[in-house]
This record gives sequence, structure tokens and C-alpha cells, in this order.
Amino acid sequence: ILRQDSQTIWLSTLNKGLVRYDRSGESVTVYDQSHGLPYNVIFFSDTLAGGKLLVGTQSGLAIFDPRTGKAELASPRAYAGEAFTSCLRQNDTTFWLGTASSGILEWKPGSPAFRSIGKVNGFTNEYTWKLIRDREQIIWIGTDQGLYRHFDNNFRYFNASSGLPSEGVEALLVENENVWAGI
Repeated sequence: ILRQDSQTIWLSTLNKGLVRYDRSGESVTVYDQSHGLPYNVIFFSDTLAGGKLLVGTQSGLAIFDPRTGKAELASPRAYAGEAFTSCLRQNDTTFWLGTASSGILEWKPGSPAFRSIGKVNGFTNEYTWKLIRDREQIIWIGTDQGLYRHFDNNFRYFNASSGLPSEGVEALLVENENVWAGI
């Protein structure tokens, strides 16, 4: 769920596309593959400059323009069929994107290239479910094989041997000093 402004809420759905709820007019509009989205399974949306949205789908990354109601593919051919499962804004010009088979990719809006994150520094998992940042700017990564902590350009891995009750971490929540992992 993304609150774009005081009147607009965007909902990601698992088979109906991207849904816009307009609070001022109490209206609902559905955008799907017929509007240019690569797939109707939507994992996330985030804001970009100029009011556009970055949309992660089961089959590619898209840039959606609410003014025109049209989307265009943002991912290069190498990642056109990739499931983009999560998103973490690093700053105004850089995003980390979790994927279902390519680990974490760094992307800068307007750039046709993606940079793979982590394998050199210890992130070896291919399936990323969730990316989140805590109050101390530490990045936590939920994957199908455990939890990773990223700080000072290094990754620390947690799994059942480290005390997690299960390997898969599908959801993360930061609450005060705590990071909660949904398994």
C-alpha cells in the first residue's frame, strides 16, 4: 500500500493489477496489463519524480504515469521476465530492488542498467522477499533462506542455526529498536 498524497492511495494486488483509490471522489480505478503493466501480479509501488510510480510485478519492472494511465517497461531485456518483489529507496536517485531469482539489484531512475548487489560482500541469496531500513540505517533483507543484515557494505546472515524458527522471512517491520521478522 502506497499513500502518494493526502487524496491518493495505491494498492498492489496479486492478480488484478494496480488499484488507485481516490479519497476525494471516493473512486476506485484499476490499471492492468491493458494499460502497459508487464503483469497483473503487483508486489510493490513507490513514487518517482514527476508523480510517476515505480511498479514491481511478477514479470518485470514498470514506470507508471497516473496522468496518462499508461505504463512502460523499466527493466532492461535481461530482467524483462524477472519478478520484482520488493523495493527500498536508498536516496532520491537510487533504489534497491529485491527479485525472485537475481538477488538484489540497484537501479537509478533513467538508467537502463542494473547493478547486482552483494555477492562479493556475502549476500548469496537469489530470492528476496522484503527490504527494510531501521532507525540506525541498517538494511534488513528477508529471503526464502533466512535474514540478512547489511551495514558498512557487508552482509551478516541469520537462519535456523542462528536462532530463527524458520528459514523463510517474508515480512519485516521496524518498531522502535526492534526488527520483527514474519516467517
